Amino acid sequence: MSLMVRLVRHRTTPRVSRVILAAALAVTAGWLNWRIEWFDVWRFGVPSSAYLKKSFVPGLIASALAGWYLGALVVRRPPAR
Repeated sequence: MSLMVRLVRHRTTPRVSRVILAAALAVTAGWLNWRIEWFDVWRFGVPSSAYLKKSFVPGLIASALAGWYLGALVVRRPPAR
């Protein structure tokens, strides 16, 4: 992860860097949340589409926004002299 942050900080524009970090955090959070849901399938059955729309999607949006914010903090560059 630190290698990716270093490359993003020095090789891309700030907006692209924020998008990359936001997408990475959203994908990671979505994968971990889906794994938790998969373990509950054996006890409670497959989650309904309404449940996914009301909890899973907003969670992905929140993690993407957090990634965008963290990306803005990480990629901040010093002012040009």
